[in-house]
Amino acid sequence: MSPWTGSIKRYGLAAHFDVVMVDVRTSQPKFTVELDGGRHWTDPETRRRDKMKDQLSEWAGLPLLRITSDFLRQDRQWNVLRYVVDAFYLAEAFYDAQAAGYVPLDEPFIVTSCLQPRPGGGFDFNALDQESLLMLLGAYEAGRLPTYSPDQFRAADHEAGAVQADAWMAVAPNRYLVARARVRDFLFQGIRASELASQLAVVEIADLAEQ
Repeated sequence: MSPWTGSIKRYGLAAHFDVVMVDVRTSQPKFTVELDGGRHWTDPETRRRDKMKDQLSEWAGLPLLRITSDFLRQDRQWNVLRYVVDAFYLAEAFYDAQAAGYVPLDEPFIVTSCLQPRPGGGFDFNALDQESLLMLLGAYEAGRLPTYSPDQFRAADHEAGAVQADAWMAVAPNRYLVARARVRDFLFQGIRASELASQLAVVEIADLAEQ
């Protein structure tokens, strides 16, 4: 029996995506993007439609990226949305290389293990939080911080369709920096929502440490 029945079928025939990225060679869709405002976090009817759209995308095998306005901000040298989309295409190139025999089939794709060339030479790891982690390490080695890496806890809020990362770090006896990153949950190639939230929480901790 087809899952495209009843209300979800009616919704699927009437709904649309905010952005659809297509392959220029085949005109086939590669992934979609939804820009979610405040109602998508709390309004029950909006959440119900979100869940149906998520389900339809999964059935169609079409990755769906849910973003908020925070994705358009610049975190140090990174634009968050560009970073996530780049992760999609890095993963695609990685899997093509695996299929061609250039990469072992048991090698997992990890976006933060990819290397990004520096303008002046050398390489950085492809991570939103690498510069932040290096700054924290430098402060620790200079004796300005008692530790060099924050602790983290990640959790999913299924009711709100969100993933949250909390980070905390001691800076003095009984004094801590605390940060929270909350992003819309999504099923996307190259990076998980929990990975993105974790990196953003570290960036926030580093910004607080600099202050």
